[in-house]
Amino acid sequence: MKYNPDKHHRKSIRLKNYNYSNIGAYFITLCAYNRESLFGDVQTGKIILSQFGQIIYNKWNQIPKHFQNVQLDEFIIMPNHLHGIIIIVGAKHSTKDSSKNLHHKQKNASPLRPNGTKPGSLSAPFWQRNYYDHVIRNDKELNEIREYIINNPLKWELDKENPKNWGANL
Repeated sequence: MKYNPDKHHRKSIRLKNYNYSNIGAYFITLCAYNRESLFGDVQTGKIILSQFGQIIYNKWNQIPKHFQNVQLDEFIIMPNHLHGIIIIVGAKHSTKDSSKNLHHKQKNASPLRPNGTKPGSLSAPFWQRNYYDHVIRNDKELNEIREYIINNPLKWELDKENPKNWGANL
């Protein structure tokens, strides 16, 4: 089905009037389609990745190779979602050619959006439109989110049926 802006209305869950290309740290949650447990399983508090989970792991770690202004922090792949911290550090271009390539890759990173994405913005590395994000405002929050991510597999039995809890205890 072709995109029709008169028919297809989705409310954005982004922070209104916030520039997501700002330098800073962002807490991201990406969910599997229909929240199916495709990425692995939690056994005795540890995640065992499936083949799909291993692909997600590899692709997540490749983000900085495609987006030179992005650094990765703590992350965890759960059976049906991923939590991670992305840090936008500003543009790092070594040559004019590399900056052209970076701009091209970022602008076209999301073929699902007819108008593309803002180069250098948080949405440029992601293809899923309604991922959850939280702008991390200080070191205390950053450390709390890191702890939440690290301990997420231990809470899987409580959280797996209620995605509204994902990140709610921060």
